[in-house]
Amino acid sequence: MKKENVVLSEVKDNTAIITLNRPKVFNSLNSELEVELERIFDDAVAGKKIRAIVITGNGRAFAAGKDISEFVGKGGEGMSAISKNDHRIFGKIKNAPKPVIAAINGLALGGGLELAMFCHIRVASEKAVLGQPETMLGAMPGAGGTQLLPRFIGRGAALYYLLTGENIPAQEAYRLGLVDKIVPPDKLMVTALAIAKVIGQKGPIATKLILEAVNKGLELSLDKGLELERNQWKINGDTEDFNNGIKSFMERKPVVFKGK
Repeated sequence: MKKENVVLSEVKDNTAIITLNRPKVFNSLNSELEVELERIFDDAVAGKKIRAIVITGNGRAFAAGKDISEFVGKGGEGMSAISKNDHRIFGKIKNAPKPVIAAINGLALGGGLELAMFCHIRVASEKAVLGQPETMLGAMPGAGGTQLLPRFIGRGAALYYLLTGENIPAQEAYRLGLVDKIVPPDKLMVTALAIAKVIGQKGPIATKLILEAVNKGLELSLDKGLELERNQWKINGDTEDFNNGIKSFMERKPVVFKGK
């Protein structure tokens, strides 16, 4: 009997769709899945025709956390190594030169929420449930949760959810700014792909420069961030896409971006 792939991939309209595929265990993130996720993600980033990437889950979950069975007997050093590898893989998503959209179809708990937070945009089903329940196991988040959640929803709210392990319903996640859009379940992928298509029609170099400016700028003072923006503008201003875009606008003609 052929073994099912733990991560699926397809391309629609210049968008790579990556689907976590361990539905029987709510797409829990084990080492096999993460190896495949990284490989497929790297291929999508390298694909010349790919303008955006959507990550979602098969079944009732986006990803309901890490595979706890892989934690047995690891100890402190082993858990630190797992954390380091998660940061490395998920960091690729955060620093990707192409926009990454998390289409949160159901449970996004623990490592699943951390994966979603590393994405650039989060669209959630109205039935989605998010959270960092690690304290219920006497554990703490290790794939970015303690650092990312406060950046999204503020220190107090983040500490509340991190310390209590309480779930965050989709509506509350939207109110807090943890997700950017909530839609009916049957509209989730349509919406995520529509957003990806809209972004994909824009200048790819400008998109890349915006992602870099926001990611790096949030770690800088405002003055340093503005300096970074000026430097990005210098790069942008010398591109063929920018100059053709201005010319097309002035001539009232449609612009064709070449990524140059």
